[in-house]
Amino acid sequence: MKLFEIPIYAFTKEQLKTRVDYRKGQFHYHPYNHVKKTVSKNVVYDTYPQELYDYNHVVGMIVIHMDKYEVEAKLYKAVYEKYYWKSSKKKFLMDMQINGAHVPYDKKNADSIKDSIRTVYNIATSCIEKDLFIDNECFENVIEYIDFSKFVDKD
Repeated sequence: MKLFEIPIYAFTKEQLKTRVDYRKGQFHYHPYNHVKKTVSKNVVYDTYPQELYDYNHVVGMIVIHMDKYEVEAKLYKAVYEKYYWKSSKKKFLMDMQINGAHVPYDKKNADSIKDSIRTVYNIATSCIEKDLFIDNECFENVIEYIDFSKFVDKD
């Protein structure tokens, strides 16, 4: 059963806003005198899909799932030498093989399941480059309040 899909971004929202603002600034200080409406249309046309953060700059995904006996994490990442943030090319995510990313747990103990989930999450994040941004806000909020022992089939 899939528990979490944690996105990995090329950079943070603040870094993207800085890049987009710089790109928009290049239009507004262009030496030609254009009508303001035309300039704003060109800015939107040039920066529209790139300035949307949530789905356009995902370069990886951590998937955490559990079965009857263990919790497992898989890491999917785009393989590239340099990330071009203005590119419209699709980024294909490959399954990166992680050693030791499956941890058994005690079915009766909810804290054991949470510890196993945190362990595989830490293993997966240790395999990611430091310049990438992991959006773990939902993961951190949810893991505290869910009783994962209810998901396990009790024999």
